Amino acid sequence: MIFVPGFLEDDAKLDQDVSIEACKALWQRIVAQLDLLFTWRWQWHHQNPQVVEENIIKDNRRQKLALHFTSLLHAVDILTYDSALIWLLGLLWKLNPCLAPLAVEDSASRTKLSILSPSSENPNCLHLPGSATKLKEVAIEIYHVFDFQMRNIRGHRVSSLFFLMPIGLAWSVLQGDEKWRSSITETLALSRVTKGYQAGQNPIIRGGDGGEEVVERNAFGFGAYAVPRVV
Repeated sequence: MIFVPGFLEDDAKLDQDVSIEACKALWQRIVAQLDLLFTWRWQWHHQNPQVVEENIIKDNRRQKLALHFTSLLHAVDILTYDSALIWLLGLLWKLNPCLAPLAVEDSASRTKLSILSPSSENPNCLHLPGSATKLKEVAIEIYHVFDFQMRNIRGHRVSSLFFLMPIGLAWSVLQGDEKWRSSITETLALSRVTKGYQAGQNPIIRGGDGGEEVVERNAFGFGAYAVPRVV
């Protein structure tokens, strides 16, 4: 993620002073970083066969699709990868929404390992490079991985706070969709540490006649995780 601040700084300069040459230079740097990210993702896919599968689980008396990883570390890998990807996609779509999907597909083709066979791919479970070109697609995958983490974190010496940056990025993309906003809120509520985190600060008091219910809000919230705005 160390490339993000520099990219954002250059993008902010373009907002103030549009330069075709500077825009092209930033685009090339982002695509080069995307190539590195996709190369890593293809390698991870080859080195970690069958570490994740889709299951149907019961949640609040209803069934839903869920991911299951063989270890939390594999899930952390994908969360980190998706977080970097969502930043890059956001910048590409902002700079040139017409060329962004093609740039992603070209990068995926360029970096794909020849040792991968079609039979080893499982696009229905996790997005492989090139299969997700829109921010919403990546954000939904982040949610599913985050949901797995929250359902399986007990007994592991890992802080749930570590996962808030990825889900914060996903929230900034999905918060306008009632279905996914509710899903993220429900998953955050699985832990008292993360419950209400999406709401930010200031407590809400509901009810009356002495039976008020105080809903506590986390003092931080997701305001710091906004991805580049796609106009």
